[in-house]
Amino acid sequence: MPEGSQVLKLERLRFVRGELLFLGVTHLPGHLGHLLLNEDLANQSLSTLLAQRANLVLSEGVRVIEAVAAGRREAEMLKVRVGAPLFRFFAVSYAEEGVPVECSQVWLRGDRLAFRVRLGCHPDAPSQAGANR
Repeated sequence: MPEGSQVLKLERLRFVRGELLFLGVTHLPGHLGHLLLNEDLANQSLSTLLAQRANLVLSEGVRVIEAVAAGRREAEMLKVRVGAPLFRFFAVSYAEEGVPVECSQVWLRGDRLAFRVRLGCHPDAPSQAGANR
């Protein structure tokens, strides 16, 4: 977004079985953000709301996941000590026209979560066995 553009900053805390695990900060362009001001953002998907209110379909995104130590603000919000292990997700989502419409940072407690990734192989893909690295 161009410098000086209006944005909506959305901060959310998420709980799992009563335990605080997630701090999310999302930035949306002002023209989209104002459509969500009166919505129940605690119980609805942001992507679903954007599709319903703005007729916007997210077509692709970039995600970066890294291990970080909790800073003062994250520690305070997530009720952990400064330096506690966290996962940080950085995300940018794009509309069909390639226009960025959402930028988010999410911090997840590293002492309470694990990630499982399932990979599949296309049957027609060439084998990488014995490939030089």
